[in-house]
Amino acid sequence: MTSKLSSSFTSSMTSFLCDLICIRSVCRIDPERFVAQRILVECQSLKLKCDLVSAPNEEHRPNVIVTAGNGPSKFLFVGHMDTVNVEDETQWSFPPFAGTIDDKTQRLIGRGSCDNKGGIVCALYALYLLQQVIDEKNWNVSIQLACVVDEESGACSSIGVRHLLDRKLISGSGAIYVYPGINVTIGHRGLLRLEINVK
Repeated sequence: MTSKLSSSFTSSMTSFLCDLICIRSVCRIDPERFVAQRILVECQSLKLKCDLVSAPNEEHRPNVIVTAGNGPSKFLFVGHMDTVNVEDETQWSFPPFAGTIDDKTQRLIGRGSCDNKGGIVCALYALYLLQQVIDEKNWNVSIQLACVVDEESGACSSIGVRHLLDRKLISGSGAIYVYPGINVTIGHRGLLRLEINVK
């Protein structure tokens, strides 16, 4: 069943990912607005609930929250729409903002294909399938995908994931950060940010 389902979505997912790669969203250079709008269009075609949420004075950089189900029990997927810059495009075998499939490897190549637009595509289609199961089984759950802005600036931006968490717009008893790949990784090295108030 899994191979039938995945093969039926291959064309749609590939086309969607190519579109996202072609939209430049270099952190703090190209606003993520156009990536968010393309995700919104895909959500509409999949009949998924989708909201664009911007921090104050950051309307050109909206976060995207996609939700399957509407119950109190929650699980969360998190991905980011921004990419790092391309220093020298001549060093690339393929144009970095074209979303090209390499004939030899059959891999889709382009800036953001792995970090992190590919993960967003996979999570969005997983949410689509989960929505069908939720409806069929009448489960009282809610599963969210947060596509956030400004992750490449340091992973906990006040206009991206931090903005959504602080306003309680996303939550979950568990979460998956949506880096694509075939290996499951438990835990993730990164930063620990502390705020210490001394009185």
